[in-house]
Amino acid sequence: MANGIDAIIARIEQDTDEYIAKMTEEHNKTLKSIEDEKNGKISEIKSETEKTVNSERSAAMESVSRRADATSRDMLLSEKTRILDEVFAKAEERLVSMEGEEYVSFFAPMLKKAWEGSGVRLEDILLIFPEKGKVDPEKVIEKSGLGKVKFEKTGKFEAGFIVSTEEFELDCSSHTLIYNNRERLESKVTSVLFA
Repeated sequence: MANGIDAIIARIEQDTDEYIAKMTEEHNKTLKSIEDEKNGKISEIKSETEKTVNSERSAAMESVSRRADATSRDMLLSEKTRILDEVFAKAEERLVSMEGEEYVSFFAPMLKKAWEGSGVRLEDILLIFPEKGKVDPEKVIEKSGLGKVKFEKTGKFEAGFIVSTEEFELDCSSHTLIYNNRERLESKVTSVLFA
């Protein structure tokens, strides 16, 4: 009987070993399948992440590039505007610094044209010249050919004149001349400076 029990025990052990081997093999296959699936998912996630990162990097670089271009344009525009402001300020300084015959020759024809364009009788105008003007207003009036006209030196500007009537005032002061002509002249000055 011992032999029979030993045979049964041996058979049970063999069946158990076979079962364990089969289960181990199935387990290893399942683990391998899980491992393969995990590695596949990791590769997929990695690939998607790289695509997203590359896409976001490209978008970020494009955004930075656009902002840099805009900033550069703004800085250039700001500098051009500053230079134009300086040019027109220098032009006004030049008008203000004129003296003697140069001043008279510049403003006298302008005075004549301003009066002729006004449509007002000569006796109905008052010319206002700078309070602290460098040139005698009578010289400008004489050179303009207007003859006798009322004038006063009360203007709070540095050069030029104002034609004043009851209906209107025509401001031909240095600052107003530059300011009123800036828009018209700006494109010419820009083409000379930045061509």
